[in-house]
Amino acid sequence: MKKLTKEQITAINACIAACKTARDNVQSLVEEYNQFIEGWSQQAEEAIGGYNKEVQELGEVYTQAAEEAQEYYDERSETWQSGETGEKYAEWISQLENPDIEELDIDLPEKIEDVAFDDWDNAEELLPPQEPGE
Repeated sequence: MKKLTKEQITAINACIAACKTARDNVQSLVEEYNQFIEGWSQQAEEAIGGYNKEVQELGEVYTQAAEEAQEYYDERSETWQSGETGEKYAEWISQLENPDIEELDIDLPEKIEDVAFDDWDNAEELLPPQEPGE
C-alpha cells in the first residue's frame, strides 16, 4: 500500500466527526456538572455550617454545665472530693468538659477545570499523513 485508500480516508473522516461529537457531548456534560456543583456546593456548605453551629451550641451547653458542676465540686469539702462520690463527680465534670461530638469536615467535590481535548478541528495536524513523505 502506497497511501491510505479512499475507504480508509472515509473511515478516518467519520471517526474524526464522531470524535468531535463525543468531545462536544463531554464539554456539555462538564458544563452541566459545573453548574450543578456550584449550586449544590453552596447548599451543602450552608447545611454543614448549620450542623456545625448546632454542634458548637451543644458544646457550649456542656461547657456551661461543666463550669457549674466545677463550682459545686469546689464548694465541697476535701473529704467529700477525695471520697468515692467526689471522684465520680470529678469524672463526670471531665465528661461534661469533653463531650464526644465533632463538627463535620467534608471535602466537597470541585468543579472540573480545563479538559484537554485533542484539537479535532485541526485533525490533519494531529494524525499521521495519508501517504509516506507527506
